[in-house]
Amino acid sequence: MVNFRIFLIFFVLSISSLCFGQVKPSKNFNLEYEKVQYWADGSTMNLSKIDGIIFIQKDGIFYKKKIQDSLINYSWFENSRMYSNAKDILEVSTKLAFILKMKVFIPKKATAYSLNSPAKIYSTIISDGATLNMPQRHYRFMTLYNDNIQIKGLRIVVDNTGLLTNAPIAIECNGKSNINLINNYIKNARVSNYSEKKTIAKNIILRNNEFVADFSNYNRTNVQNDILYFYDLVGLKIENNSFKVINVNRLIKISSRSSDGRISTKNISIMNNVIDCKTDSRKQVIDLYQHTSNVSIRNNSFKCYGFSAIIENKTTGWRSYSTDLNITGNSFLSDGSILRLFGTFGSNNGKESGFQNVTFLDNNIFLDSKKSDIVSINLAHIHKVNFSNNVYKSTNVNFMRLAGLDEMISENNKFQNTKIILTKEDKVGHDTYGQKFNNIKIVNNSFNIDNGVVILKDVQDLNSLIFKNNMTAKKNIILKPVSIKNSNIKKIEIN
Repeated sequence: MVNFRIFLIFFVLSISSLCFGQVKPSKNFNLEYEKVQYWADGSTMNLSKIDGIIFIQKDGIFYKKKIQDSLINYSWFENSRMYSNAKDILEVSTKLAFILKMKVFIPKKATAYSLNSPAKIYSTIISDGATLNMPQRHYRFMTLYNDNIQIKGLRIVVDNTGLLTNAPIAIECNGKSNINLINNYIKNARVSNYSEKKTIAKNIILRNNEFVADFSNYNRTNVQNDILYFYDLVGLKIENNSFKVINVNRLIKISSRSSDGRISTKNISIMNNVIDCKTDSRKQVIDLYQHTSNVSIRNNSFKCYGFSAIIENKTTGWRSYSTDLNITGNSFLSDGSILRLFGTFGSNNGKESGFQNVTFLDNNIFLDSKKSDIVSINLAHIHKVNFSNNVYKSTNVNFMRLAGLDEMISENNKFQNTKIILTKEDKVGHDTYGQKFNNIKIVNNSFNIDNGVVILKDVQDLNSLIFKNNMTAKKNIILKPVSIKNSNIKKIEIN
């Protein structure tokens, strides 16, 4: 309580130094203001507590502005001519709104507001479509300094002319919890959650936003210009947004900064988004980096060219994780890999991390590539995989590559120009792995490939492979084994 009072005293002293103690009377003064004896915290009013906009003094009497719907209007500060720039207005108005438990409203006007300096945001901001223009020279523009903040209805536009290095961050969530970013338009800028204090954020929502960007002028050689960049959080929803971007490194990166697994970023929902992006970065559309767990990617539309993969994860660290990835009901159009997932089943050094249970269900895939023999699906060292009810089309022959899986069922899929290859992957990152396949079931699928539907390549240890009730182009060519010495293949059942 003492610290809070110190903060309030410091705040009012700082803003009152910018303001006038007295105000000139106006015709509508009695309609706009009411007498007040106490400030926001219940303490008695004095000169140090007036800000010239909300709390004022007239003829030795203190007044408070009448505020409807708990909305502090940005234009009150702008029209007063007491504040010279948008940074000061945003900081003062959101601080007052936080103390008074209100919100700041930024009204739409014919011209844009110019935010020329980074601003600290302390409370909710809503708008009816006001545009904030931001110059490219700043790395962060709005950094959130409290929990329970909503940014709604803004148009945030960054000038990206000229050759640059860093794409600016429009909104930095800064490790704060219960953050809602809703109905915003964000152009040539990013949204981030990265706290220097490594605070674990909870419950961040991005919903109904439109992201538009062209980073062609940016030097992206050593910079990760990702549209969404989220670290160290529990609970993230990215829903009903649209993305139309050119030449990003990644579209979305989600991770923990803890390489040893002591912090896990988890409970992630990416749903009902429309994603249209192209690049030459050869990185990922969605990068689920280290210790990212319990992820649901559902009902999204992906049209992505020039990336190494649409969805990829990494595995580092030593702690045991029981993690889940559910990819259901999406449509994928891409010229490269759709899925690259690595777990740690069979790790030779006892490590366990990554996605151990993967569901890939009811998706539509169209691989639009001029190249043949692309590895469109790459699954390695995962405990359990369910790959079912997908429609899988390709302009050229491609491979679903499996390495060292514990259990997998591939069922009721329609494959066009796709072969399934069981092989080995000795090393992922710095870790080495055994090559055992336990129970693999490929049943009730349709294939149109006539030259080896399922291929065994350098398989050392296979407990059971069941290939039943599949429709193939040529029934006499179903399995094409490549034998190796000292292999341990126990059961292969073909019908």
